[in-house]
Amino acid sequence: MPRSASIFGRAIRVKLPPELLTEVNLLTHLGMSRGELNVINWYARRMYHSFDIKKKSGKPRVINAPERRLKLLQRKIADLLMPLYRRRNPVHGFVADRL
Repeated sequence: MPRSASIFGRAIRVKLPPELLTEVNLLTHLGMSRGELNVINWYARRMYHSFDIKKKSGKPRVINAPERRLKLLQRKIADLLMPLYRRRNPVHGFVADRL
C-alpha cells in the first residue's frame, strides 16, 4: 500500500487564523452562541431544500441548497479555510483562472 505522502504530497504546516484557534473565537467570528450552533447542528439535515434542474442531456440534476442562515455560516467558515487550502496542480474544477 502506498504511503499517504506519495499520494497527497508532502505535508505543509500552516498557521491557523485566530478565529479557528478556540471555540470562543469561532463563535464570536460567526456571531452566535454555543446554543445556537447546537440548534443548527441538530436541524442541519432539515436546513436544505431540494430541487431539480435539467442537464444538457435532459436528465435531472438534484440540487440540495442550504437555507439562507446556514449558507451564511458556511460562507464565513469557508472564507476562513480558503487561505489554508493548497490545491494540487491537476485540480481545475471550481478553481479561479482555470478552464
